[in-house]
Amino acid sequence: MEARSRGAAVILQQTFRDLDQGGRVSTMRLVDFPTQGAQAQYLRAVVNTYRNRLPIREKAVAIVRGAGVPPKAKLAQAVAIGRWAQQNLYYVNEPEETFQTPLRTIRSGFGDCDDFTTTIASLCEAIGIPTELVCVGPWPALTHIFPRACIVAGSRIVRVPMDATLPMPIGFDPMVIARRRWPVRAHARVY
Repeated sequence: MEARSRGAAVILQQTFRDLDQGGRVSTMRLVDFPTQGAQAQYLRAVVNTYRNRLPIREKAVAIVRGAGVPPKAKLAQAVAIGRWAQQNLYYVNEPEETFQTPLRTIRSGFGDCDDFTTTIASLCEAIGIPTELVCVGPWPALTHIFPRACIVAGSRIVRVPMDATLPMPIGFDPMVIARRRWPVRAHARVY
């Protein structure tokens, strides 16, 4: 295991010997961030990197084609990707926070909320569907993250929650649960 500092975050990197489809070594990272905002920015950087990877784009196209979604139907494409994640990825709690690449999450078939988020957002953005990363929890802590697809509909943007970690349909807003759990302190931040 290798430890290094990047800004205020301490990254403990463990490299595994499995290769992604491009022949690169796949990694998981144990990271200690000074703030939840720094963690969300790191996850956004993961999405920004992996949305441009050919294996992610190929998987996104395979998912929407396999679901029978017509080309240019962005809302239906986003929902198909979210449903695929619900049906094919298994949620697990982690003993300590680790971050998988979207390729590793797809290959292994499991992850926690941040792994689901970066995978779903990368798949959506690989086929031209913008996303937001939404952190929720009781103020000031943000204890959960999920992606939201941003679909242009005429002159407005429709935001579609895509939390595949919940046993709810894609489009269900996790803030409903947050407001019930923390009636006064429910809070969300978007990255």
